[in-house]
Amino acid sequence: MGGRMGIVSKYQIIGAACLVVLAWFIGAMCLVALSPDETKLVEGLESMGALFSGLAFLAAVGAVWLQRVDLDLQRKVLVETQAEVKAQREQMEIQNATILRQRFENTFFNLVALYGDVVEKTTATGDKGPVSGKDAINIFYNILGWKFAKGSNDSVGTRSRRDVFSGFHRDYDRFLGHYFRLCYRVLKYIDDSNLADAEKKVFTGLFRALMSQNELELILFNCAYGHGAEKFKPLAEKYAFLEQVDKDKHSIEELMLFEPGAFGLASWDEYTPTQPA
Repeated sequence: MGGRMGIVSKYQIIGAACLVVLAWFIGAMCLVALSPDETKLVEGLESMGALFSGLAFLAAVGAVWLQRVDLDLQRKVLVETQAEVKAQREQMEIQNATILRQRFENTFFNLVALYGDVVEKTTATGDKGPVSGKDAINIFYNILGWKFAKGSNDSVGTRSRRDVFSGFHRDYDRFLGHYFRLCYRVLKYIDDSNLADAEKKVFTGLFRALMSQNELELILFNCAYGHGAEKFKPLAEKYAFLEQVDKDKHSIEELMLFEPGAFGLASWDEYTPTQPA
């Protein structure tokens, strides 16, 4: 718009200048034809020269004014263009954020579905025969509890819970190893996302809500004594993943293997056991 206005203004200036010259030439010819007196002819030409000099000055002023108008229009168009580009960029950022959010949610719920599939396919042998799903996980939890109790009452000497869990892991890794790894990967995926911290806690809370109490207990032991200590445990602490664990089932020494944030506490001073561990 500004460019077109600039072109029109230039043509107007050129046309005005041509009209001034043409008018001066016609006037001079008229004076020559109508004035036999040479003196009056010279005076007339001088008067016309002064007149057209004034007109030329006015034309120059008009040219400057037109250029200023043109510059103002160009400046206005530039500001409007910048505002439009900024609005488009903001719109693209919103669209990209929406796409990334949808992609995250799709992957998250696919991982949740995979978690459900892994749990469903987990099998164990109970008193009444083979079981699967969360019933199988309950059996593994009971087996670990029995091993912990046996280890603490070992006639040869008290075995550490770390050693007990290490033996349990060797015996049942083929049943539970992929379960622990998937749970870690779900938390890692949430942690690596571009979501705000508050939203990350929402999604970790959604994932935790799918778990039974015994599942959370097994995750606690895996983080405290197993392979989850290095990578899984920091994420559990960061997102209060063990907040729903019954802390009274554990000694304070065992709980303090974790940062208090793992249980939704700001410090251990907030925790008061309701009964002896």
